[in-house]
Amino acid sequence: MGLKIVFLLLVVLAFALVGYMNYSDIQEIASGYSQTTDAQEDLPEVAVTSHAGTYEDPVILGEAAKCTSPLATYFVSATDVIRGVEANDIVLSGSEFNDLAPEGYEYFLVNVSVKYGNGENSVIMSSKDFKAFCEGVECNLSYALLPDDMQKFSKGGIASDGKKHGWLVYLIPQNKTVLLEFNPVELPSKSCYIDTGA
Repeated sequence: MGLKIVFLLLVVLAFALVGYMNYSDIQEIASGYSQTTDAQEDLPEVAVTSHAGTYEDPVILGEAAKCTSPLATYFVSATDVIRGVEANDIVLSGSEFNDLAPEGYEYFLVNVSVKYGNGENSVIMSSKDFKAFCEGVECNLSYALLPDDMQKFSKGGIASDGKKHGWLVYLIPQNKTVLLEFNPVELPSKSCYIDTGA
């Protein structure tokens, strides 16, 4: 009899856990979508360059790379970079649970924006559509919390002609130059690159 009760409790606990996970995913997607639509007026205007932001010829801060595929076109840019002591202070002020950067590393914050165009369907975007490289080596995306006035580039839907922006946080080796790559699922063979200049 006791074994049946334990089994029943485990089944109830499993259903509760699955329900909570699905609810938090729905909340994250919904909050990301509302942030996208609410923040459209705050997007910085950037110059669209004539080149596509290739690895050999990346765009720079303030320029937008045009990334195209048969299914969609994206305009992606980075407008601000914060690193070093200032970035570490911002991350530490974001939450008491954020860690100090490990020895030899620093936090690297970059503000990015993406405009999605020419797509028939909405797409889900997240910080995982971006990668940061130092000397050809991928750097770790940090899940550190930021202060309330610094919106992270969160997971969420974006419709055709929609715009999304926010901050990305990475842990990088100190004093290394960062090359940012944008490669959403819809562009599996085509990446755009941004030289952050920092």
